[in-house]
Amino acid sequence: MANIPLCVPFSKKALAKRAGARWDSLGKLWFCDDNLLTTHAYQELKPFVPRMYRPDLEAPYIRPWMVPQTLWGKNLRAILSKEQWDIVRRNAYAEAGMRCRVCGGRGQEWPVEADEAWDYDDERLLHTLRGVIALCPNCHHIRHWGKSLIDGREGEVIAKMMAVNSWTRGQVQSAADTAYADWERRSRQEWTSDYSWVTRKHGFAIGADAHSLAQAANFELVAQAARRASGDWYDNDSMSYPDIWLEALTPFPDHSAQNSHKKRSWIENMKRWFGAQ
Repeated sequence: MANIPLCVPFSKKALAKRAGARWDSLGKLWFCDDNLLTTHAYQELKPFVPRMYRPDLEAPYIRPWMVPQTLWGKNLRAILSKEQWDIVRRNAYAEAGMRCRVCGGRGQEWPVEADEAWDYDDERLLHTLRGVIALCPNCHHIRHWGKSLIDGREGEVIAKMMAVNSWTRGQVQSAADTAYADWERRSRQEWTSDYSWVTRKHGFAIGADAHSLAQAANFELVAQAARRASGDWYDNDSMSYPDIWLEALTPFPDHSAQNSHKKRSWIENMKRWFGAQ
């Protein structure tokens, strides 16, 4: 019998306790016996159970993502005030009991981080916010696969993905290849972003300037990368960038993550462009 960590918000601790959850005062966490997940108690416990332990779900419980270049910066933080964003992220932390929604863990330096969950409708080119959840730093690194490679976290991120999903290294590699392919394809499209979740959840109205704020954030990030790549062809007046930049960011067009030489070249280019050390 194993103990399953639970994501129990303070406001719902009585409900969790009634469903069979117990409090570990030494470890400072709520948990339940794994055998409860196969009993009638599971329906009450389900809102608190991290994804990787839920018997009604199958792997992958988390997989690598790379934000398309045309959507860089077009997130909630671009359109909300700092005070509003703090409310959103802190609510996500509280709803998860300051634990990761995927693995139930916590970071060593800080427990959790806010991750925006987006859906991509490739036919309508619609980018829809589905929510903001709490993830431990290690699971968050998986979600930001490209940046994790730049930061030299590849080994630890692969190990975490294998552990959470019970994957082989080959399955991780396949998921990474898919992330690369999706990134390149989607980076060649212009998307419409739907932020309406934050209005339904928190009552924050989407301002008339939301599109321009998000676009400005995108142009700034793209401009920074373009200037580092080659300052002589980026047009700051029109804020445009040629397809050659996309090609430069994908030096292995077949997306073969097993081709170590080309993969390393890509990482080194990204490090140079983003100024990562």
